[in-house]
Amino acid sequence: MKHTMQAGIAAALFAAPALFGVATPAGAQALSPDADAGSVTAAEPVEPSAAGKTRWTVGLGPALLPEYEGSDDYRATLFPVVRAQKDYIYGQLLGLRFRSNLINDPNWRLGPSMRWRRGYSDVSNKRVDDLNNREGSFEFGASGGYDFTFGKSAITAGMEFTQDVSGGHNGFVLTPALTYRGPLAPKWDFSINGDFSVASGGYMDHYFSVNSRDSRDSGLKEYNADADVKDTSFTVTIGYQFAEAWRLQMLGQYRRMLGDAADSPIVDDEGNPNNLFGGVIVSYTW
Repeated sequence: MKHTMQAGIAAALFAAPALFGVATPAGAQALSPDADAGSVTAAEPVEPSAAGKTRWTVGLGPALLPEYEGSDDYRATLFPVVRAQKDYIYGQLLGLRFRSNLINDPNWRLGPSMRWRRGYSDVSNKRVDDLNNREGSFEFGASGGYDFTFGKSAITAGMEFTQDVSGGHNGFVLTPALTYRGPLAPKWDFSINGDFSVASGGYMDHYFSVNSRDSRDSGLKEYNADADVKDTSFTVTIGYQFAEAWRLQMLGQYRRMLGDAADSPIVDDEGNPNNLFGGVIVSYTW
Protein backbone atom coordinates (compact mmCIF):
# COMPACT_ATOMS: atom_id res chain seq x y z
CA MET A 1 0.00 0.00 0.00
CA LYS A 2 2.90 2.33 0.85
CA HIS A 3 4.46 1.81 -2.61
CA THR A 4 1.11 2.43 -4.30
CA MET A 5 0.61 5.67 -2.39
CA GLN A 6 4.16 6.85 -3.21
CA ALA A 7 3.65 6.06 -6.88
CA GLY A 8 0.45 8.11 -6.90
CA ILE A 9 2.15 11.06 -5.20
CA ALA A 10 5.06 10.87 -7.62
CA ALA A 11 2.75 10.76 -10.64
CA ALA A 12 0.89 13.82 -9.40
CA LEU A 13 4.10 15.75 -8.82
CA PHE A 14 5.51 14.99 -12.23
CA ALA A 15 2.20 15.56 -14.03
CA ALA A 16 1.51 18.88 -12.32
CA PRO A 17 3.72 20.99 -14.62
CA ALA A 18 1.75 19.84 -17.64
CA LEU A 19 -1.53 20.56 -15.90
CA PHE A 20 -0.64 24.04 -14.70
CA GLY A 21 1.84 25.13 -17.39
CA VAL A 22 4.45 26.74 -15.11
CA ALA A 23 7.95 27.95 -16.06
CA THR A 24 10.88 30.29 -15.34
CA PRO A 25 11.99 33.12 -17.58
CA ALA A 26 15.48 33.24 -19.06
CA GLY A 27 17.78 34.90 -16.58
CA ALA A 28 16.04 33.37 -13.53
CA GLN A 29 17.50 30.45 -11.61
CA ALA A 30 16.21 26.99 -12.45
CA LEU A 31 16.18 24.79 -9.36
CA SER A 32 17.17 21.16 -9.03
CA PRO A 33 16.45 19.31 -5.79
CA ASP A 34 18.94 17.24 -3.88
CA ALA A 35 16.72 14.62 -2.41
CA ASP A 36 18.46 13.60 0.78
CA ALA A 37 17.36 16.66 2.74
CA GLY A 38 15.22 18.71 0.42
CA SER A 39 18.06 21.04 -0.45
CA VAL A 40 18.66 21.90 -4.08
CA THR A 41 21.33 22.84 -6.53
CA ALA A 42 20.66 25.45 -9.19
CA ALA A 43 21.19 26.06 -12.86
CA GLU A 44 22.37 29.63 -12.59
CA PRO A 45 21.01 32.67 -14.45
CA VAL A 46 22.01 33.22 -18.08
CA GLU A 47 21.84 37.00 -17.67
CA PRO A 48 23.37 39.24 -14.97
CA SER A 49 21.58 41.74 -12.78
CA ALA A 50 21.36 45.34 -13.98
CA ALA A 51 24.81 46.91 -13.99
CA GLY A 52 25.86 48.00 -10.52
CA LYS A 53 22.55 46.95 -8.94
CA THR A 54 22.01 44.15 -6.44
CA ARG A 55 19.05 41.95 -7.31
CA TRP A 56 17.29 40.07 -4.47
CA THR A 57 15.04 37.02 -4.68
CA VAL A 58 13.10 35.43 -1.82
CA GLY A 59 10.76 32.49 -2.11
CA LEU A 60 9.02 29.69 -0.23
CA GLY A 61 7.02 26.60 -1.06
CA PRO A 62 6.07 23.06 -0.02
CA ALA A 63 8.14 20.02 -0.95
CA LEU A 64 7.85 16.25 -0.58
CA LEU A 65 11.08 14.26 -0.11
CA PRO A 66 12.49 11.01 1.30
CA GLU A 67 13.23 11.03 5.02
CA TYR A 68 16.82 9.98 4.25
CA GLU A 69 18.87 8.86 1.25
CA GLY A 70 17.28 5.62 0.06
CA SER A 71 14.27 5.88 2.37
CA ASP A 72 10.92 4.27 1.64
CA ASP A 73 9.12 6.92 3.71
CA TYR A 74 8.44 10.52 2.67
CA ARG A 75 7.94 13.76 4.59
CA ALA A 76 6.54 17.18 3.75
CA THR A 77 8.54 20.34 4.40
CA LEU A 78 8.71 24.03 3.53
CA PHE A 79 11.45 24.99 1.14
CA PRO A 80 13.08 28.48 1.38
CA VAL A 81 14.97 30.38 -1.34
CA VAL A 82 17.10 33.50 -0.73
CA ARG A 83 19.41 34.97 -3.38
CA ALA A 84 21.45 38.15 -3.80
CA GLN A 85 23.19 38.94 -7.12
CA LYS A 86 25.25 41.85 -8.43
CA ASP A 87 26.31 41.54 -12.07
CA TYR A 88 27.37 37.84 -12.26
CA ILE A 89 28.41 37.58 -8.61
CA TYR A 90 25.85 35.98 -6.27
CA GLY A 91 25.14 34.14 -3.06
CA GLN A 92 22.18 31.77 -2.85
CA LEU A 93 20.50 29.75 -0.10
CA LEU A 94 18.31 26.93 -1.44
CA GLY A 95 16.78 24.74 1.21
CA LEU A 96 19.69 23.49 3.32
CA ARG A 97 22.42 24.43 0.83
CA PHE A 98 24.34 27.67 0.18
CA ARG A 99 26.16 28.22 -3.13
CA SER A 100 27.91 31.25 -4.57
CA ASN A 101 29.92 32.65 -7.46
CA LEU A 102 32.76 35.13 -6.98
CA ILE A 103 33.81 35.38 -10.65
CA ASN A 104 32.25 38.32 -12.49
CA ASP A 105 32.17 36.57 -15.86
CA PRO A 106 29.27 35.58 -18.16
CA ASN A 107 30.51 31.99 -18.52
CA TRP A 108 32.79 30.91 -15.66
CA ARG A 109 31.56 30.34 -12.09
CA LEU A 110 33.44 29.47 -8.90
CA GLY A 111 32.63 30.11 -5.24
CA PRO A 112 32.24 28.66 -1.73
CA SER A 113 29.55 26.06 -1.13
CA MET A 114 28.04 24.93 2.17
CA ARG A 115 25.28 22.55 3.19
CA TRP A 116 23.70 20.78 6.13
CA ARG A 117 23.11 17.06 5.54
CA ARG A 118 20.56 15.47 7.86
CA GLY A 119 21.25 12.32 9.85
CA TYR A 120 18.97 9.37 10.59
CA SER A 121 17.40 10.65 13.80
CA ASP A 122 13.61 10.82 14.13
CA VAL A 123 12.79 8.84 10.98
CA SER A 124 9.67 6.71 10.63
CA ASN A 125 11.50 3.41 10.10
CA LYS A 126 12.09 2.03 13.61
CA ARG A 127 15.13 -0.04 12.65
CA VAL A 128 16.86 2.84 10.89
CA ASP A 129 15.96 5.17 13.76
CA ASP A 130 17.70 2.76 16.16
CA LEU A 131 21.07 3.11 14.40
CA ASN A 132 23.78 4.71 16.55
CA ASN A 133 25.85 7.86 15.94
CA ARG A 134 24.10 8.97 12.74
CA GLU A 135 24.08 12.71 13.42
CA GLY A 136 23.79 15.26 10.65
CA SER A 137 26.87 16.85 9.09
CA PHE A 138 27.85 20.38 8.08
CA GLU A 139 29.82 20.37 4.82
CA PHE A 140 31.98 23.10 3.32
CA GLY A 141 33.59 23.23 -0.11
CA ALA A 142 33.33 24.85 -3.51
CA SER A 143 31.20 24.68 -6.64
CA GLY A 144 31.90 25.91 -10.13
CA GLY A 145 31.25 25.41 -13.80
CA TYR A 146 31.11 26.83 -17.29
CA ASP A 147 28.08 28.02 -19.29
CA PHE A 148 27.99 27.24 -22.99
CA THR A 149 25.42 29.85 -24.05
CA PHE A 150 23.45 30.15 -27.28
CA GLY A 151 20.84 32.90 -27.34
CA LYS A 152 18.78 32.70 -24.15
CA SER A 153 19.62 29.04 -23.63
CA ALA A 154 22.65 27.43 -22.04
CA ILE A 155 24.29 24.10 -21.30
CA THR A 156 26.21 24.15 -18.03
CA ALA A 157 28.97 21.72 -17.10
CA GLY A 158 29.51 22.00 -13.36
CA MET A 159 31.00 20.29 -10.33
CA GLU A 160 30.69 20.59 -6.56
CA PHE A 161 33.01 19.29 -3.83
CA THR A 162 32.02 19.40 -0.15
CA GLN A 163 33.91 18.11 2.90
CA ASP A 164 32.40 17.48 6.34
CA VAL A 165 33.82 19.98 8.86
CA SER A 166 31.57 19.16 11.83
CA GLY A 167 32.80 15.69 12.82
CA GLY A 168 29.75 13.96 11.36
CA HIS A 169 30.77 11.64 8.53
CA ASN A 170 34.33 13.09 8.23
CA GLY A 171 34.28 12.46 4.49
CA PHE A 172 33.58 14.22 1.22
CA VAL A 173 31.17 14.16 -1.72
CA LEU A 174 32.08 15.06 -5.33
CA THR A 175 29.19 15.77 -7.72
CA PRO A 176 29.66 16.47 -11.46
CA ALA A 177 26.53 17.74 -13.22
CA LEU A 178 25.26 18.70 -16.67
CA THR A 179 22.30 21.07 -17.08
CA TYR A 180 20.32 22.43 -20.03
CA ARG A 181 18.01 25.42 -19.63
CA GLY A 182 16.15 27.57 -22.10
CA PRO A 183 12.81 29.22 -22.95
CA LEU A 184 9.77 27.23 -24.05
CA ALA A 185 7.50 30.16 -24.93
CA PRO A 186 6.92 33.74 -23.72
CA LYS A 187 7.14 33.65 -19.89
CA TRP A 188 7.92 29.92 -19.97
CA ASP A 189 11.25 28.28 -19.11
CA PHE A 190 12.50 24.71 -18.92
CA SER A 191 15.50 23.07 -17.24
CA ILE A 192 16.76 19.48 -17.15
CA ASN A 193 19.68 18.36 -15.01
CA GLY A 194 21.63 15.12 -14.66
CA ASP A 195 24.31 14.38 -12.08
CA PHE A 196 26.00 11.66 -10.08
CA SER A 197 27.77 11.71 -6.72
CA VAL A 198 31.01 10.02 -5.64
CA ALA A 199 31.31 9.65 -1.84
CA SER A 200 34.36 8.89 0.28
CA GLY A 201 34.69 5.93 2.60
CA GLY A 202 33.95 8.11 5.64
CA TYR A 203 30.66 9.31 4.14
CA MET A 204 29.58 5.84 3.02
CA ASP A 205 30.48 4.26 6.36
CA HIS A 206 28.57 6.91 8.33
CA TYR A 207 25.35 6.73 6.31
CA PHE A 208 25.23 3.17 4.96
CA SER A 209 27.36 0.80 7.09
CA VAL A 210 25.88 -1.32 9.89
CA ASN A 211 28.42 -2.33 12.56
CA SER A 212 27.95 -4.97 15.25
CA ARG A 213 26.42 -2.52 17.74
CA ASP A 214 24.04 -1.15 15.08
CA SER A 215 23.06 -4.71 14.16
CA ARG A 216 22.36 -5.61 17.78
CA ASP A 217 20.29 -2.47 18.44
CA SER A 218 18.40 -2.32 15.14
CA GLY A 219 18.11 -5.93 14.03
CA LEU A 220 19.73 -5.12 10.66
CA LYS A 221 22.49 -7.38 9.33
CA GLU A 222 26.07 -6.16 9.56
CA TYR A 223 27.35 -4.37 6.47
CA ASN A 224 30.46 -2.42 5.46
CA ALA A 225 30.04 0.33 2.85
CA ASP A 226 33.16 1.56 1.04
CA ALA A 227 33.88 4.63 -1.10
CA ASP A 228 31.75 4.43 -4.23
CA VAL A 229 29.49 6.20 -6.71
CA LYS A 230 26.49 6.48 -4.41
CA ASP A 231 23.71 7.79 -6.68
CA THR A 232 22.61 9.45 -9.88
CA SER A 233 19.67 11.78 -10.45
CA PHE A 234 17.62 13.47 -13.16
CA THR A 235 15.66 16.64 -12.49
CA VAL A 236 13.08 18.61 -14.48
CA THR A 237 12.06 22.17 -13.60
CA ILE A 238 9.28 24.12 -15.32
CA GLY A 239 8.17 27.58 -14.24
CA TYR A 240 6.01 30.52 -15.15
CA GLN A 241 6.58 34.28 -14.73
CA PHE A 242 3.02 35.18 -13.78
CA ALA A 243 3.78 38.83 -12.88
CA GLU A 244 6.66 41.25 -13.37
CA ALA A 245 8.39 40.29 -10.10
CA TRP A 246 6.64 37.00 -9.25
CA ARG A 247 7.52 33.51 -10.42
CA LEU A 248 6.07 30.04 -9.85
CA GLN A 249 8.23 26.92 -10.26
CA MET A 250 7.49 23.22 -10.04
CA LEU A 251 10.23 20.63 -9.66
CA GLY A 252 10.41 16.86 -10.01
CA GLN A 253 13.40 14.58 -9.50
CA TYR A 254 14.17 10.88 -9.80
CA ARG A 255 17.21 9.67 -7.85
CA ARG A 256 18.66 6.15 -8.01
CA MET A 257 20.94 4.87 -5.27
CA LEU A 258 23.92 2.91 -6.61
CA GLY A 259 26.78 0.64 -5.53
CA ASP A 260 27.39 0.07 -1.83
CA ALA A 261 24.68 2.61 -0.95
CA ALA A 262 22.00 0.65 -2.82
CA ASP A 263 23.20 -2.68 -1.35
CA SER A 264 23.13 -1.44 2.26
CA PRO A 265 20.38 -3.04 4.38
CA ILE A 266 19.40 0.54 5.31
CA VAL A 267 18.31 0.96 1.67
CA ASP A 268 17.94 -2.56 0.25
CA ASP A 269 16.01 -4.08 3.17
CA GLU A 270 14.38 -1.12 4.92
CA GLY A 271 14.22 1.52 2.20
CA ASN A 272 14.06 1.89 -1.57
CA PRO A 273 16.92 2.61 -4.02
CA ASN A 274 14.49 4.63 -6.14
CA ASN A 275 13.76 8.03 -4.61
CA LEU A 276 11.53 10.89 -5.77
CA PHE A 277 11.37 14.58 -4.93
CA GLY A 278 8.70 17.13 -5.80
CA GLY A 279 8.13 20.73 -4.86
CA VAL A 280 6.48 24.06 -5.71
CA ILE A 281 8.16 27.44 -5.09
CA VAL A 282 6.71 30.94 -5.36
CA SER A 283 9.37 33.67 -5.38
CA TYR A 284 9.57 37.46 -5.56
CA THR A 285 12.48 39.40 -7.15
CA TRP A 286 13.34 43.08 -6.80
